[in-house]
Amino acid sequence: MIRPAIIFSLLFPFITYSQVIPPERQVNWSDALKSYEYNVPVNEVNVMDFGATGNGVDNDRPAVLSAIASLNGNLGYVYFPPGNYLLTGTLSLPDSIILKGNSSETSVLKFNFSGSASNCITMSGSATSVFIRIDNGYIKGSSWITTDSAFLFNAGDYAEIVQDNGSWNDKPADWALNSVGQIVRIENRHDDTLFLQSPLRITYDSQLIPRIRKFNPCSNTGVECLKIQRIDQATSGANIIMTLAANCIVRGIESDKSVSAHVDIVQSTRILIEGNYFHHAFQYDGASKHGYGVTLNAHAGECLITNNIFRYLRHAMMAKTGANGNVFRTIIPGRSTVLS
Repeated sequence: MIRPAIIFSLLFPFITYSQVIPPERQVNWSDALKSYEYNVPVNEVNVMDFGATGNGVDNDRPAVLSAIASLNGNLGYVYFPPGNYLLTGTLSLPDSIILKGNSSETSVLKFNFSGSASNCITMSGSATSVFIRIDNGYIKGSSWITTDSAFLFNAGDYAEIVQDNGSWNDKPADWALNSVGQIVRIENRHDDTLFLQSPLRITYDSQLIPRIRKFNPCSNTGVECLKIQRIDQATSGANIIMTLAANCIVRGIESDKSVSAHVDIVQSTRILIEGNYFHHAFQYDGASKHGYGVTLNAHAGECLITNNIFRYLRHAMMAKTGANGNVFRTIIPGRSTVLS
């Protein structure tokens, strides 16, 4: 007997083909498939060389932090040989650091914060300027905008565009402020005009004060070929969270039991989440993203979530608070289905 859930999964690709997105809401989804500038490291350091035990009993976090620091900001892998690595604090990854295991079956990172509301692995950039008003060019499809403060930006900079919430926001919430927006990259600047690598995906409203700020992203950072396991239950905390990040990757991992989302992507762009297994949570009530798989938040855009397995979750894949221009894709032999 075929269970109803299996029947639904078999029919779903055919259902999606019958849906048509209205022209005014269509964008070039291929931007999310070809936008990566991910560099493969040559250097590699082994956490065992810095005192890690991998015995699942001793706290290996100091050894891991020492291994990260030894790369001195240079691109490199931090390698975990087979073992069980107990970590009692967050691993905050700087630019160009990729955590890599032997495999998702043999290299296991066990996070235990004794009930503290903490994230396991973070990749975070920083905002480098205040928001400034956009004067013109903010219509759907435009690849340029003007501002009298264009001199604050240079080619290659990443930036965030936002506007105030409209009249539709009849139940305001702090977490949903300025939901409408987009992450962009500056291709060039001329006088008061900023040229964008990807066009705007909506038309902004002058009465809602469209504005832009530059940020310094965490980039070329990632996690590959290992298992993350959250041991303790808390009120919140993602297994992996990316904030103000670009060109980062999560590939070939297993994420076993989360407090909040397994992967939380916030105000970020050009993120690849590929070939992973996300399963189980401590709670499934949706509060603080309890029971979520991969979540795209706050204008996250041009991210590709592809060929992953999700199991026993409240929401496997979620786009919220203005995430746009992303692709959720499952690859079936003989065809590729895009869900976005």
